[in-house]
Amino acid sequence: MRGFWAAAALALLASTAPAAAADLATLGCVRDQMAVPVRAEIAASAAALVDGKEAAASPAMKAGLTAAADACATRHHWSDTARDAAQTHALVSVSLDTVRPLAKDRNVRLDLFAAALAALTPAERNQILIQEQAGTDALLAQLAKQGVAVEGQAQGGLVGVMAVLTLFEESQKAIFLAN
Repeated sequence: MRGFWAAAALALLASTAPAAAADLATLGCVRDQMAVPVRAEIAASAAALVDGKEAAASPAMKAGLTAAADACATRHHWSDTARDAAQTHALVSVSLDTVRPLAKDRNVRLDLFAAALAALTPAERNQILIQEQAGTDALLAQLAKQGVAVEGQAQGGLVGVMAVLTLFEESQKAIFLAN
């Protein structure tokens, strides 16, 4: 489950400071403004995490993501907190777009995964985000209730990365909307 915890590092490459109220319709701006090489590097990092490898962010990727976030913040008059949340949301969103298709290849049904994640308590969801084993155990138990047995590193790493990224995506959307 090394990839499970490594996903937290990917999600934290952008600032996640707590958040006044941005328009949800503008949340996708950063993602839309990302240059193709930035998007490609994020995708490659996400795929590496799923395979239990280290994910790195080049200075060019960080700069490109920040530039897109700054342009959107100026255009939409976002607060600094909303900008940071939108930047992190874009990073995580592109990562999830890379990770979700791998679920089919590794026999993880997204509908059952989503149901298991939704069944977690807020405390369990937070435990996943702060890398506590109890959160992982709770997710695995919920998956078992859904009839999903997570077998091996390939499935385990994928489920872990998807869980962390999904929870980060949700949290950043909430922060964005609050600012």
